[in-house]
Amino acid sequence: MIWGIFFGLFVELPVTNFFPRDILSTISRHPLIVAPELTVIEAIALMDKTGSSYVLVGRENSAQGMGIITERDIIRINSQRLPLDQLSTQAVMSHTVTTIQASKINVNAVITLFQEHSVRHLAVLEGDRLVGVIEKENLIELFTQRQKQLEISDLQTEDAKFWASEQRSQKLFDALPKISVQGYSRDRQVIYWNSASEKIYGYTAEEAIGQNLENLIIPPAMRQDVINFIEAWVNGGEPIPASELTLMAKDGSDVYVYSSHVLLNNSRNEPELYCVDIDLSYHRQTEAALKQSELQSRAILAAIPDLMFRVGADGIYRGFVQNRDFGILSLEADPTGQSMADLMSEEIANRQFYYLQQALLTGELQVYEHQIQIDDRLQDEEVRVIKSGDDEVLFMIRNISDRKQVEAALKQSELTNRTIIETIPDLLIQMDMEGRYLRMLAGSGVRVIPFNTPDPPEVNNGLPADLAEQRMYYAKQAIETGSLQIYEQIVTSENEQRYEEVRIAPLNDREVLIIIRDITDAKQVEFERLQNEELIRATRLKDEFLANMSHELRTPLNVILGMTEGLTEQVLGNVNERQIKALKTIEKSGSHLLDLINDILDLAKIESGQIELDYQPTKVVPLCKSSLAFVSQQAITKHIQIETQWQNNLPDVLVDERRMRQVLINLLNNAVKFTMDGGQITLKVALTSQEDAQLGMRKHLQIAIADTGIGISPENIHKLFQPFIQIDSALNRKYQGTGLGLALVKRIVELHGGTVGLSSEVGVGSCFTIVIPCDDVVPTPPELENQIDLKSELSQASHGKYFTILLAEDNEANIKMLSPYLEAYGYHLLFAKDGLEAISIAQKEQPDLILMDIQMPVMDGLEAIQKIRQIPSLVNVPIIALTALAMTGDREKCLEAGANDYLSKPIKLKQLTTIIKQILNP
Repeated sequence: MIWGIFFGLFVELPVTNFFPRDILSTISRHPLIVAPELTVIEAIALMDKTGSSYVLVGRENSAQGMGIITERDIIRINSQRLPLDQLSTQAVMSHTVTTIQASKINVNAVITLFQEHSVRHLAVLEGDRLVGVIEKENLIELFTQRQKQLEISDLQTEDAKFWASEQRSQKLFDALPKISVQGYSRDRQVIYWNSASEKIYGYTAEEAIGQNLENLIIPPAMRQDVINFIEAWVNGGEPIPASELTLMAKDGSDVYVYSSHVLLNNSRNEPELYCVDIDLSYHRQTEAALKQSELQSRAILAAIPDLMFRVGADGIYRGFVQNRDFGILSLEADPTGQSMADLMSEEIANRQFYYLQQALLTGELQVYEHQIQIDDRLQDEEVRVIKSGDDEVLFMIRNISDRKQVEAALKQSELTNRTIIETIPDLLIQMDMEGRYLRMLAGSGVRVIPFNTPDPPEVNNGLPADLAEQRMYYAKQAIETGSLQIYEQIVTSENEQRYEEVRIAPLNDREVLIIIRDITDAKQVEFERLQNEELIRATRLKDEFLANMSHELRTPLNVILGMTEGLTEQVLGNVNERQIKALKTIEKSGSHLLDLINDILDLAKIESGQIELDYQPTKVVPLCKSSLAFVSQQAITKHIQIETQWQNNLPDVLVDERRMRQVLINLLNNAVKFTMDGGQITLKVALTSQEDAQLGMRKHLQIAIADTGIGISPENIHKLFQPFIQIDSALNRKYQGTGLGLALVKRIVELHGGTVGLSSEVGVGSCFTIVIPCDDVVPTPPELENQIDLKSELSQASHGKYFTILLAEDNEANIKMLSPYLEAYGYHLLFAKDGLEAISIAQKEQPDLILMDIQMPVMDGLEAIQKIRQIPSLVNVPIIALTALAMTGDREKCLEAGANDYLSKPIKLKQLTTIIKQILNP
């Protein structure tokens, strides 16, 4: 409602026609009074419940300290986006309430007060006691009723003409610089346009009068809705509610207003619409400025790695501004409302409380450092305390452990000429979009570094062109997206490359904050981690390949050697002497192939550190002779003369006899292979003394193998001990071999603490020399070998208890190789082609023993063993695992699954039958 309308209702009523009792009748004797601490939202609820347009704020019947909140105040507060459920009525009330003493009430006095103070409510007092409130609406109603009772002639009085004059209304409306008042006819043509409307919308009154509302200030998208609302209202429909609107100025720009409306009849009883628009542009600008300020604050907080919290003068935490993980509290914990003394040690809490009091007393920034125990380590922290309220301070804590460690390292190395920047984790730069550095902050003190030149430095001055271009690119990205940008760069300082992490956060639409941190050490750790992961991956792939190749090679080899062993022992029938020689040739070739497979596996085990030596006192001469036996036949074939030379009374050596024999056989095989027909090989063994850096003079056993072979050129010697390499591709066509022998020799000798040497001359020959430590050991008597009589074994098995063996094997060749041999011993065999079938047959037939292959379709052997051990009737049935993998850890996996024993293929049938007999006839 506007003042002109109010005055128009009593425009020509002589004030002499009103008596004090008439005015007194308009007093609301029981106004709505609320306590000052009541929230605004609760006050609104009471106003809605009682139908009141206002509430008085204060104590019952007392005028002292009383305020008022009206519907207009509610609109104003709401337009400012204030939290109505958190604001008290005392915080937003109008502190000055216009009052009038009851004894002085008359119409002139009341109207004058309403006009002078621009209020809608007058508090009526008797002394200091509140008796009621006069509401302007009630007074208007009183004038309206009296107007009907007066004669038309009374409307000509001088006072009424004054109140009704158009000039008076115009002055009142023009006195409202931020409130636009417009009048419209029922067909929406402008009939009134005050000066505030001219300023807000840009149209003069002459331009606006006579124009249609929708074509003047209503945006196109809203026009039809506005026409519909007005037509419905003037024809008796619902009023248009007050609300915030975005209207349109003359130049097409947006105008933000809070618009309210009233519908009145003119002197011709025609409806007229009056709109009152409050300009909200200033509020929108304020909101935008607050939002920008908030964005800047968030950007700074996001970039600062500090723990910040507010504490009251009583040492109680009031809230965390930035909750970083500093190890004391988890990120999920909220210590708000707790005391420092409850969360910190007594020493830390006392120190924090002291500096808290100092900050409150002096109002100055307090800075100190301390150490705090975090789990099993000490953390260095820098603490800053600043007064943030009358009874409150802000704590800012930064972890400076890295900086302290750097400082300590600098002191120890006496590098005191390093700059302060090198001792801190971060460098902060404020830069504009032209690349100018506005200011720089560094170190835990975050101090401003002053510029000595009148013009600030630029990004191009201190960085190479590519890094400067990169920094400007990410700065633009930060401003355009409004988000933090992170990238890494490599800089060169004093011929050293350093890795840096750069963070760029937008401060406003023209400036960014740059944070730079040295991450060279972290990069080195990450590089080493990736290298280790790649090494582990490569090792795993190699192991998988070797395991697969081992299986694929051992499976057919198992059949070859098994069948050969069965035929040789005449299990399948009588064999003549010529056939036995052929079988032995097959067995020898198969054994050679098995040796090659074992060489591959041995090398893999040695390189991965999985091999363990079985040290035993070993006689040197028998070791050499047994090794020579492996190559003597080849040497005889090539007419090569073998000469041996060794000292008398050679002591026993503590070595892995099987591995050392492998070394000697490899070297002797090479000597025979690369020595021409009619050549010579010499094996020489002697004791030497050599100086050890830790043990002094120490005895060593030296074994030299010399030949008169093709020799090796000096440039190829370094290739010899690398796996899978032979020095001349042409040799691959003439000489057999995998290129693993010398690699194995070198690694096995080194595992014994020894060395391998080589001297060679092309066309003359080569000499390999092995030197290993030789400590005195006590010789042990040789063990007697148990000779197995096949016919005796067959006889014992066939005359003993009748046993049933379940053979779980998917390879038909293996089945054909094993079956005749085991049946010759008198065992009854059952067969299963996979793990699932083995479980079913075992449950049904209850065998005395199970031979379980590991690699099978449908269900593998390991899973089958595990499930068998879960069946009560089979839990004690012996199981021997058979596998062609033969890799490190396979035996342990089988035994853990529930197997009683483990054999790797190729299987020696005598060994298998011996184990079966030991299990079934303990």
